[in-house]
Amino acid sequence: MKKYLFIVLLVGFGCVKKPSDDLLKIKQLIIHDYETLSNVDIEGHRSNVTDDYILIEDGHIWDLKDEIEYLFKPTNIKRKNEFEFLNIDINSKQGVAIYKLISTFDDNGQISTKEWSESVVCKKINGDWKISLLHSTPVREEQHHE
Repeated sequence: MKKYLFIVLLVGFGCVKKPSDDLLKIKQLIIHDYETLSNVDIEGHRSNVTDDYILIEDGHIWDLKDEIEYLFKPTNIKRKNEFEFLNIDINSKQGVAIYKLISTFDDNGQISTKEWSESVVCKKINGDWKISLLHSTPVREEQHHE
């Protein structure tokens, strides 16, 4: 009886879902990709995205070339990013992450903060996760109409 109970417990504990390696890799990919933006690391960014990558930012639709021309400009402003991951849904070849991003900018002592609600579609290509689509919406202060 003890032998069977041990087997049942062993099998049962083997079925407990652990945070997947893919979930952690997707989170790390997103965080790392924002570091490439903060550090103006174009090649690092290119290595994080698919060939057909698209950015939808505040109503604009950009491919990789457009994004690099607009966003990757040398700057002395320091940027720190904080993420609040709300959901990550993964199947074998695709993942979707939804999160809030808060970025703090330091421009020679002038501190400002911006917030975004974002979603990312990632594809698994040759065993590596890449960002295929980033949809970013700035969070604006509520306007009260009277």
